[in-house]
Amino acid sequence: MVNVSTWLWIDPTAWRQRSAAATAGPVTATATATPARVVWNMGDGDKVTCVGPGSPYDPSRPNGTTDCSYTWRQTSAGQPDGAYEVTATVYWRVTWSASGARGGGNLGLVAGPSARLAVRVAESEAINNAPAN
Repeated sequence: MVNVSTWLWIDPTAWRQRSAAATAGPVTATATATPARVVWNMGDGDKVTCVGPGSPYDPSRPNGTTDCSYTWRQTSAGQPDGAYEVTATVYWRVTWSASGARGGGNLGLVAGPSARLAVRVAESEAINNAPAN
């Protein structure tokens, strides 16, 4: 909905360090990636950067809060297919090490693949009338 905060999150179980190793002869290289942030492209030209996966919305906690959200200011009616294409990209801090040979270091922040989702944003209007006596 327009002018209503929308919670943003990715699966918290996916927000974990990952490692992979490759061996060639006596040398093993290991890369370790740690999630650092997620960048949300909201499809309307705005971006939101969140440090961490965000908090999943829980309808049983209507007063819950989140540190990762966005508020659309206009509907998606004029967009292709009537929806904003929202993308989420996790950026990873990547390091590598070697055994059996010298080497290792920091590869910096590396973008992972983006996930995409079509989001329809609508507007709802209400009229408040004084109760009749």
